Amino acid sequence: MKRTTFVLLVAAMAAMGLVACEKEKSPGNNPAGGGQVAPWYQSLVDTRWYCHTDIQVHATHHEDDTYWDIIDDSTIVRTIYNTILNGIPMDDTVVVSIKYSYNPDSLVLTGFFRDGETQDYILDTVQKTLTYTFPENMPGNPEPMVFTLVEQ
Repeated sequence: MKRTTFVLLVAAMAAMGLVACEKEKSPGNNPAGGGQVAPWYQSLVDTRWYCHTDIQVHATHHEDDTYWDIIDDSTIVRTIYNTILNGIPMDDTVVVSIKYSYNPDSLVLTGFFRDGETQDYILDTVQKTLTYTFPENMPGNPEPMVFTLVEQ
């Protein structure tokens, strides 16, 4: 009986030790350097995103490749290249800055464009995508624009 009690006591202590170890290893808590580790999406600064756009609106067919480089808390550098308009390749690479705001609580990046338009991009933290869905009344009913994280 003493041996059975001793074995059960050792097993219980080992189980409690394993539970304690698992709690220490949980993601986001107390890394080796101490302190909390914020998820990568708390700030999108220094990330790069890619989108291939292919939109048909009435008689206009537009294709391009776009990179977004998020350089600080309010500026995206947008580089557009490989533009094809109605089957005609455009030779220019276009680089412009876009102002934006990002809310990590709602996972929404809002782009502010020079014409006053705003676009809300929804972040999917699992797929690592930013998706803009065009308004339902948009001519041609284009598919959503999906930017994929290419560097982190």
